Amino acid sequence: MRHQSILPAALLIATLPCTFSQTIPSPATVIVDDTFADANSQNQDLAANSLWLFNGRTTNIRTDTRGAATFDVTPNGGSSEGFWAFFTKSGSPLVLGVGDRLSVAVTFSVAGFQNNGQDIRWGVFDSLATRNTANLGGGMNDATFINDPGYGLDYFASGPGSPFVIGRRAVLSNANVFNNFGDFATINGSGATERQPLKDGVAYTLTYTIERLTGNSTRITTSVTGAGLTALGYSATENSPTPQTSFDYFAFRISGTAFSNKITFSELLVQYIPAPPVISSQPQQSRLTLQVGSRATIAIGATGSQLSYQWQRDGKPLSGNPSALTPTLTIDAVKLADAGSYAVVVSNAGGSVQSNAVALSVSESPVPPPPSIRQQPVDTTVTVGGSINIFVVAPGDGLFYQWFKNEVLIGGATTATLSFRNAQVADAGFYSVVVSNSSGSVRSNVVSLKVFSSMGVIRVSPNSVSGVCIDTPLQVQFDQVPLIGKSGRIRVVNSGGVTVDSIDVAASPQTKVIGGTSFVYFPIIVTGSTAAIYLHRPLPVNDIYFVSIEPGVFADSTGAPFGGMEDNGRWNFTTRVDTATSNDTQFTVSRDGKGDFCMVQTAIDLVPSGNTRPVTISVRPGVYNEINYVPSNKPFITVRGEDRDATIIQYSNNATVNSGNSRAMFGVDAPDFTLENITLVNTTAIGGSQAEAFRGNNARILLNRVNLKSFQDTLLLQGQAMVANSYIEGDVDFMWGNGAVYFINSELKAVTSGGYYTQIRNGNGQNGNVYVNCRLTSADGVTGVYLSRIDPIVFPFSQVVYLNTVMGAHIIPAGWLLNNATTAPNVQFWEYKSVDAKGAAADTNSRLPFSRQLTAAEAAKWSDPATVLNNWVPYTVFAGGTVDWTGPPTHSPKDWVGLFVAGEPDTAYLAWQYTGAGSTGSLRFPLPTRAGQYEYRYFLNDGFQRAGSSNVVSVK
Repeated sequence: MRHQSILPAALLIATLPCTFSQTIPSPATVIVDDTFADANSQNQDLAANSLWLFNGRTTNIRTDTRGAATFDVTPNGGSSEGFWAFFTKSGSPLVLGVGDRLSVAVTFSVAGFQNNGQDIRWGVFDSLATRNTANLGGGMNDATFINDPGYGLDYFASGPGSPFVIGRRAVLSNANVFNNFGDFATINGSGATERQPLKDGVAYTLTYTIERLTGNSTRITTSVTGAGLTALGYSATENSPTPQTSFDYFAFRISGTAFSNKITFSELLVQYIPAPPVISSQPQQSRLTLQVGSRATIAIGATGSQLSYQWQRDGKPLSGNPSALTPTLTIDAVKLADAGSYAVVVSNAGGSVQSNAVALSVSESPVPPPPSIRQQPVDTTVTVGGSINIFVVAPGDGLFYQWFKNEVLIGGATTATLSFRNAQVADAGFYSVVVSNSSGSVRSNVVSLKVFSSMGVIRVSPNSVSGVCIDTPLQVQFDQVPLIGKSGRIRVVNSGGVTVDSIDVAASPQTKVIGGTSFVYFPIIVTGSTAAIYLHRPLPVNDIYFVSIEPGVFADSTGAPFGGMEDNGRWNFTTRVDTATSNDTQFTVSRDGKGDFCMVQTAIDLVPSGNTRPVTISVRPGVYNEINYVPSNKPFITVRGEDRDATIIQYSNNATVNSGNSRAMFGVDAPDFTLENITLVNTTAIGGSQAEAFRGNNARILLNRVNLKSFQDTLLLQGQAMVANSYIEGDVDFMWGNGAVYFINSELKAVTSGGYYTQIRNGNGQNGNVYVNCRLTSADGVTGVYLSRIDPIVFPFSQVVYLNTVMGAHIIPAGWLLNNATTAPNVQFWEYKSVDAKGAAADTNSRLPFSRQLTAAEAAKWSDPATVLNNWVPYTVFAGGTVDWTGPPTHSPKDWVGLFVAGEPDTAYLAWQYTGAGSTGSLRFPLPTRAGQYEYRYFLNDGFQRAGSSNVVSVK
């Protein structure tokens, strides 16, 4: 059945058609009118008409005065600038019903206007409760804008052509709402056809109004008014079965200095004009006769937004009765003086409407008895699409029935049975019925109707097994792709009935302690049809655990809630009898539960504070969804994957999820840390906020044979580090920090055009980043990538050195970029023998003049890791060096396979490259991946090992 959208009410009795249809218009409701009276454009106080006007580039100069906020956009190098403000509380967007209007007006002026056909991009959107919490540093570019729907405007203030284009945001995956107005699907309309230039210092008002005409029709109207402008307006109507109806912020974008040097905002006005109320259900009785002392209940149902009610008797407002301001008027213990004609006036900002009147008579003599209920309705559940009835049994003559959902009258539901022939999620709620006759009424019990998805569980794990590792993720596989719901808990209870962990999906944000620090995390991660559940902490050993899922924790693709799994023992497991301890120095992590732990962080947490012994955490192949953090009091840890490409740690951690130093997927604050033979992926979407795959913040950090993948800020190193034989990809400043870092034999890949490999912030007298024998590659189609960028005003001593580096054609000819400056006397942007992908000398003639090419002697100095890392070199076999050898005369060099760990099985540990001829030459080795004794071994082509070993190399 179809239910009307009616604001909350108490006991309502109605359903006759409305016979009084006159409405009285009312003025619009002002949501916020910010005229900057507090001289603070960064103060969000909606009740006091104050908005936080966010800006996209922190380099701009904001000047707040009483009555205005001015932005000088010249410091950002002429780049575009976006501004936005949230006009409702987070999670509470303004929802437009049919007939409602939302109008947003921005009054602004410009200085240094460029009459060159540039545009203003404007829009009203819904943040979907994901909001940035501060001004941004690089334009209106933040992951919180991804998926924000809404309507937009492209307004051209000068040049030839039409001044307006109205559209609806169609591409929601971009982090920058206005990066390209092509993300908006045009809505054709009519209005002004010629552009009219703006003038400096003149106040202009851009007004944008969204109006719901019908359920499927939305009209957007815009205008720009101010001195010198005439009839500059436009209107377009969208016809769509799925109109955008919710909004909580507006955004405004100019083309930087290409539009104007400054922009001043003097008023931000948001108004809401609801449709007038409509009485959907009139009182059932036109006359009501009650005996003195009885209860009188008169009620109506009404549709509309922000409704207010005022009951009247004989045309005068009732006072002293709280229910006189609700949809239901209740008079307890009626008196003779209560007799009269009762009606209610329903109002909102769109107008008022009055109900039909009910004549109440009061008698001292007995009247026929009011109804009674013999059989109450009962709680009921049903599957989506199923049929179900809720009913009441009440004896008596001349009975009227009126059903309510969540205490709101349901129009047309006036029989003893409430039927649902095709139950939908929207039908779920609490129901009751009022049974009445001319002598009074009685209300039934309130019962629940729960509508669940037909989605079923295929399997859960671990289940009915013992020996489970204490940090195992719990998994539920459904028969379709699940969504994470909005209510309910996942509970884990031990054998004693004690709840040892609970995840409430309604809680926000969800946090857990990682490495002694609290992080926001995602307790449920859905991959395909499987949901993995990550508890807040490892479980105690040697106990039985029972898992239950309450209704609403999961939902199907339509939003219908999964009915849950009750704690009836269906899902149970037993943890292992014992596990590794803090006295151990070797830990094994295995996703399949066959190691000491299932999660890397559990092993890190077990390392004692103040650790003084080398600790190795071996990670077997698998995908590990987790944030990792090594605190500063846990040095000498090595995390080593068994298979570089198949051992993957991944997570979507970023500055939006966890700010500051907590935003990295794998963060290390301890010295003497080694990460090797593993892949780290920060799965934050492109265009998201800062999202490091790895952050190192101390001395003697080694990354060897690792893959690091993210977009913005992939690798942050602050301190002293070496990166060898590795692969790193990203787009914006994807290697950065203030540390001294030596890179060797690594591939560095740019994945988007116009990006920057590095932004290095070392101080005076400190070394920066030096790259030796590396390759700068790119994804297909990528162009215009810079070797590095820096603002020398803020970081005047930035050092980036590329030695013997292969550079693809995607490198911009200028090579380097200075922000906010044209010269940088102390910046050290250096190269030596850069070559193209074919090995030919790179064309460096167009490099910025402050950069330079090193001499051979200078290159030799900076090629030595001891120079870069202040005499810390992880290995005695130096990176990229050679070891002479003489092969057996009966074998060719191609039979040799490289270095082996002395005394261990015949599995190659390091690859090698032969650089000699005949039976003598050199082996070129990358950095070894662990300390120890190594020996040369070789194989014949048939794979059978011949001969023993030659010289032994000691690696520290």
